[in-house]
Amino acid sequence: MHSDSRHIVIVDDDKSMRDLIRAYINDMGHEVSEAKNGIEYIELSKQQDVDLVLLDIIMPEMDGATLLHKLAENNSREAIIIVSSKDETFIAPTLRMVESKGLNLCGSLKKPINPDDLIDKVNEALAIS
Repeated sequence: MHSDSRHIVIVDDDKSMRDLIRAYINDMGHEVSEAKNGIEYIELSKQQDVDLVLLDIIMPEMDGATLLHKLAENNSREAIIIVSSKDETFIAPTLRMVESKGLNLCGSLKKPINPDDLIDKVNEALAIS
């Protein structure tokens, strides 16, 4: 790992998507953890500092929107990138809510993930967080 390695958490119920994103993030030299829903992320974030979360919106048990509300209640400061297969009109209300609650939103990515877009967005998010 690089000396400027950061801790990134992928929150997605799709294991193949987590594996794909993990491969790209590992190549960037960052520490990567995974959670398959919001509940797992909350538990993980209590045990480790998180610099950036890549967050799916549609998940079982605790979805991304509910997790975002919880993060806002706790004044969380980790950078957030929304990752979704839904189109912009579906996720726009979630993005507005995130910004209105003062969370550190660093943009969104559309599935299927374009590797160059992922790398660029992660680098941008970590540069400003």
